[in-house]
Amino acid sequence: LSYYVGGASPAESTLRGLNASFANTGYLGIPLVTVAYGERAALPAALATVATNIVSFALAIACIELFVDPRRGGVRRALSGVVRSPLIWPIALAITLVALGVRVPVPVERFASLLAAAAGPCALFAIGLFVSRLSIRAGVAASWQSALLKLVLHPLLMALLVFLVLPVDPFWAKIAVVCASLPLGATAFVLAQRYKLLEAETSSGAALSTAASVLTVSLVMALLASR
Repeated sequence: LSYYVGGASPAESTLRGLNASFANTGYLGIPLVTVAYGERAALPAALATVATNIVSFALAIACIELFVDPRRGGVRRALSGVVRSPLIWPIALAITLVALGVRVPVPVERFASLLAAAAGPCALFAIGLFVSRLSIRAGVAASWQSALLKLVLHPLLMALLVFLVLPVDPFWAKIAVVCASLPLGATAFVLAQRYKLLEAETSSGAALSTAASVLTVSLVMALLASR
């Protein structure tokens, strides 16, 4: 739609698709659903986080690598971009270690926990620095469409899918809709900066959707409470 109607390039359209579907499940979703629905909600939220990061980012990186310069390297460069991406291989490594039953040494685990705790605030700080250079009007004008798609269309499509199409457990379906209703994750800005694509739109979109999600996520959870 962005490509055919908005006149965006294929690479920009790919990033806009990511901005409309990449939810902040890791830093916001897991704590939120755990508090709201109990410890058993942590598993579906964690799976949503892993799936979102691996599937969405892998596809986005591969497509952007292909579209940015289709004549240089083609599919091989796209696959190389996915493998080398620091957004992908740490998750794949963690899944492999868990599957093999490998125990991470306690000092390494604690150091990784410290880095993980700092990742979210650092990403938001970087977004804040970038957004501070934009006027409020310019930021809203650049991002309101992606924020609207993320906060309204994404959870609506997820609700239709898990409640009417797929045979999903009702509790897991509820968690899926809540996770889909979350604002744009700050990690999308990392991708925007890496490829120098839609940086203003992505950064202000993360900020705008996060602010608006206070109302929209509350509304979604209130509607789901009756199910």
